[in-house]
Amino acid sequence: MNKKRIIISSVCIFLLCCLTHFLYDWMPNFVFSILFPVNESTWEHMKMIYTTILLFETGRTIYFFYKGKQTHLLASWICSLISIPIFLILYLPIYYAIGYHMIISLTLLFITIVIEQTILEKIKEKEDKYAFFFAITGIILSYLAFGYLTYHPIHMDLFYDHQAKTYGIK
Repeated sequence: MNKKRIIISSVCIFLLCCLTHFLYDWMPNFVFSILFPVNESTWEHMKMIYTTILLFETGRTIYFFYKGKQTHLLASWICSLISIPIFLILYLPIYYAIGYHMIISLTLLFITIVIEQTILEKIKEKEDKYAFFFAITGIILSYLAFGYLTYHPIHMDLFYDHQAKTYGIK
């Protein structure tokens, strides 16, 4: 396991999260509403984590593909997906105990990314030649679910924007 690669990737993903957090606000459109947060609910930030990791890993996959090296899109998709429950397991108990604090949220985001990148390093050697097609199918299904839940959020705390006092898109 390459610890230097994990830390560099984690920092890059974290900084990319800071950028993608605001993309829908800067350029509101249907595609960005599915990919990036449309409000400050916990759910919308899970989309941000998932999409940012997936964007970073897709870029890395394309880079390695053109370099003639093995790519790991399936492992990347799986790790993007598992970053959501990892963050929720870390974040929700603290949030319900003391409320929202940006520094705590950002710290937990970074910890989530480091955990996700560590898992990615451990499982990417297990991919086979059919993994790419499975990953593409999973990514498409994920974004169909994200799109649906963005426009038809479940009325529960996870989907509630406490700042705007609303669910879903503004």
